[in-house]
Amino acid sequence: MRRADFGGGGNAEPLRISFFGNNNTIVIARSAKLSGLINIFGDNNSISFSPLSQFSSGIYIGKKDDLVRSSNLCFGEGCKISNSNIDIVAGSNQVLNIGNNSQLNSVYIEQPGKSEAHIGHNVSFFIKSQIRIGLQSELNIGDNTTINEIFINSAMNSKIDIGQDCMFSWSVVLFPDDCHPIMDKETGKLLNSHNNNNIHIGKHCWIGYGVTLLKNVTIPDNSIVGMNSFVINKQFDEPNVIIAGSPAKVIKRNIDWDRDIPQVYKEKLKEKEPALL
Repeated sequence: MRRADFGGGGNAEPLRISFFGNNNTIVIARSAKLSGLINIFGDNNSISFSPLSQFSSGIYIGKKDDLVRSSNLCFGEGCKISNSNIDIVAGSNQVLNIGNNSQLNSVYIEQPGKSEAHIGHNVSFFIKSQIRIGLQSELNIGDNTTINEIFINSAMNSKIDIGQDCMFSWSVVLFPDDCHPIMDKETGKLLNSHNNNNIHIGKHCWIGYGVTLLKNVTIPDNSIVGMNSFVINKQFDEPNVIIAGSPAKVIKRNIDWDRDIPQVYKEKLKEKEPALL
């Protein structure tokens, strides 16, 4: 086990790094401000912190009795990771990319072997969230997406795509697969399908408070999913709609939405198109 502490560069506290294994690499740009803890158990793992990145969290790659190999973590320029934990568990070839100027606050990320997470530029996680990416699974979050609170959990061979400029409220749940088998009592035959373990959310979608999205779901571009809605095995294909209910259905068409509160939007509309008021 090798240890090193890094201070200076404006760091309020040192960054403690522990190595157990061979050919592990950490690249830290001069202007990065880092504190917290990095533990690496395994071989050929790499972490890079780009200029102006800020990190005050924990990274845990492998365990002494369960080594990880060839994982790759990249933190983009100007990103800010605080009060978070990144747990790269058993297996190999995990990939985590966090884009430029993205902010993760109080986020837990868990990745087993051959899983990938790509978080775009200017993405913001505001409060406590959990992301558990399954074995051989993938998560993609588009640029300029904001997330208040989310719980993502998958078991294996799933894919979640979230488009650009999406907005997530609190207590949102994404489960792209069942996680556990359901079988016939007499024959043992598997009853729940492990195909179509995907969730696709288009660009500029607003996902409301308490929404649950399960496997085989598509939310089209420029759409809204209403509070406490429950969506499973439904691939909506018409953009600019409001989807709501349990089970969810389209309740309004030909809509769009804006991040401003109604009063602010009304003032902007007054300046541009007063006749619409």
